Amino acid sequence: MAAAIGLCLWASAMMPWAELDMNVDNLPHTFKLLHIEPVGKALGEIYGGSADKHKTHLESQKAEGKKGEYVYSLAIGLALLGAAIAIAAIGSADDEEKMTLPEKK
Repeated sequence: MAAAIGLCLWASAMMPWAELDMNVDNLPHTFKLLHIEPVGKALGEIYGGSADKHKTHLESQKAEGKKGEYVYSLAIGLALLGAAIAIAAIGSADDEEKMTLPEKK
């Protein structure tokens, strides 16, 4: 369960990095207005090592458009998968089924 939650959080944090097209050199002006440039830099440090791997793989597959959009869809899929596994694991830990209504006596 902890691994699924970790996957969900890791992939959720990957989404803004992919939305920035895997490049934090030219951050949007909203980062500057909200004074969250360190967040953008941290995303670049965490996920920056895999950017070249993603880009070369996508170029070898002749992907068109912004490469970050492909990585964003991968990240949202991983986040949803991790969340679903975590929800299923938490739900299976309960002793009582909560989806059924109790019988009236």
